[in-house]
Amino acid sequence: MFKNLSIKWKLAILVVVMLLALAAVGVAGYSGIRQVGGAMTEIGTNRLPSIQGLMMASEGQTAVKSATLATAIYENDYAAAKEFQGVLALRQKAWANIDAGFKIYEPLPQTKEEAVLWKSFEADWAEWKRSDDQLGSTITALANNMGEAGQKALYLTFYKQFLSSRPLFNKAEASLNKVVELNNTVADESVKDGTAAIAAADTTIRGPICADSVAAYIQAIPLKLLEWLFNGVVALLAANSFFPKNIHASLDASEIQSTENCEGCGMVRKEKGPELRLRKGRIKKVWEQVFGFKIWVIWDSASSLPLALRFATIETADLTLAKEVILQACANLGSHATLASLTFDRGFTDGALWWWLHHELKILFFVPAKSNMHVYHDALASVHDGIRQTRERSRTVGHGRNKATVVDRWDVVGITGLTSAGFYGPLGSGSHEHAKD
Repeated sequence: MFKNLSIKWKLAILVVVMLLALAAVGVAGYSGIRQVGGAMTEIGTNRLPSIQGLMMASEGQTAVKSATLATAIYENDYAAAKEFQGVLALRQKAWANIDAGFKIYEPLPQTKEEAVLWKSFEADWAEWKRSDDQLGSTITALANNMGEAGQKALYLTFYKQFLSSRPLFNKAEASLNKVVELNNTVADESVKDGTAAIAAADTTIRGPICADSVAAYIQAIPLKLLEWLFNGVVALLAANSFFPKNIHASLDASEIQSTENCEGCGMVRKEKGPELRLRKGRIKKVWEQVFGFKIWVIWDSASSLPLALRFATIETADLTLAKEVILQACANLGSHATLASLTFDRGFTDGALWWWLHHELKILFFVPAKSNMHVYHDALASVHDGIRQTRERSRTVGHGRNKATVVDRWDVVGITGLTSAGFYGPLGSGSHEHAKD
């Protein structure tokens, strides 16, 4: 039948078939995007903030118990009014963190099952809080007490109240953990739904719209547009309380090498390493041309989530865009979070940058000193006068039967009053460092 049709009708039918195929691809893609978008919204704007708020409350509850237990230290100290005031201050801070966590969680939508668990938790929590309020009143009485006999009587009351509050604490903690586990379960289900939608879309979309086509379209996105899109996503997460209030971040600049045919790439000349320059017993300087780009990234050290990024060509110095990416991170976080500290390597050694960070942005920075710096030798000479702490961290080595756990221990010394870094100032390094005034 088809061979008997005229060329006009054959072409018309082919066009209709192509349009139908394109429509099917569009519907499949749109459906996949909606499902993935719904899963991302559920995770990013509901489940993750819910878990964050609930964990803040859980940590606060543990902090309340820890602060309350500190009261027992001063049982035989009959002049410990100041210490009792300190215990009350720690309890007050812990309760403030609990309230902050509940303020994040309570406005968020709940599933039916979650609403039932939350109602049960509220009853358990209220019962424990009444018991804890009695403990707080006893500690307040201890802070105001001035006599030995009165303190002994109050401690009898304190221990009795603490023992009676322990089962209530455990019950409230278990109820809270159930709500957290349910949110984790819902988040995992959303991830599975999104993954299934991606797999279904990948199976459906074939022919003119394939993985290589999508990769080509992404590659064609201009760097500035990619920066804008990424920083916008970070700002959206920060606005939804995704990050902690005080962030300890890291800054790094990395090279992304490419071929010389890559459009828009830069070029830098580098000297090869000594092992590559050894030729017939003689060491020769061998230079190579490296093509590509450079990326500046600031990320949260605790979660490893990026906070801001900048792109440039590979020959751009690390310091060139350092200020821009730091200001971008601050702008992304807005008033929702604060960049409390920043660590970076010696590629960002610049006194003017450090001064600007500490004195204008009020950001504490950490950077390793070079062994040829005066401040390095000054710090080594002042080790015995600093505040020393011993720290340790466990890690695993080996695999299978040879797998073992080792503990690394090292001493950390805090030193103040180092003044031998002459380049640290608003003007940076230069001849002014040696001026007599």
